[in-house]
Amino acid sequence: MGIANAEGYAQSQEEAKRLCEVFKKKTEEYRKTMRNDELAKKTLQSYIARENRFCSKVKNHS
Repeated sequence: MGIANAEGYAQSQEEAKRLCEVFKKKTEEYRKTMRNDELAKKTLQSYIARENRFCSKVKNHS
């Protein structure tokens, strides 16, 4: 891996980590306050999918 690729990888890891945390919080808060209808359930599924996508890119995420 070249220097440019390593820097890009580090930046993408930082962005993935940031977005992982954003969607963890968003999912947690939404679960606490969501309505009980189909749109709310679909919204929660969307948040969970994005949380999983970004957190899976982060090394050693919790």
